[in-house]
Amino acid sequence: MQLDDTYVLCKNARETHHHLFFRCSFSSIVWHHILRTTSILGIPDTLADIVEWFVWNGKNKDFRSLILSRMLAATVYGIWRERNVRVFQNLTTQIDAVSLNIVNSIRDFLCSIRRVKKLSLKRSLGAS
Repeated sequence: MQLDDTYVLCKNARETHHHLFFRCSFSSIVWHHILRTTSILGIPDTLADIVEWFVWNGKNKDFRSLILSRMLAATVYGIWRERNVRVFQNLTTQIDAVSLNIVNSIRDFLCSIRRVKKLSLKRSLGAS
């Protein structure tokens, strides 16, 4: 049995991890939607440089680094999930919807942090 190794998101190249996250036109559009929506400035244009930028700027333990690391993880996962849905379920989601799902994932994560901080503060105040 011959398997088609053409990449399912853009149908323009052989599927490799490098293409999936760095070269694919679909992935590029998703990355740019995420970056534009989150208003993160000063990020390079090429996807390989974007990942390097995220790693370099996400090393600290501050809130901005937390957001950046979550953004990187959510975007990579969202692209990978869309690839798998297309391969295994033969379903397609529009790029805008994939991007929105990723942004919502990041937003949900940030809201959960706020709830945890509020709960911790309430416990601290109740304990004193």
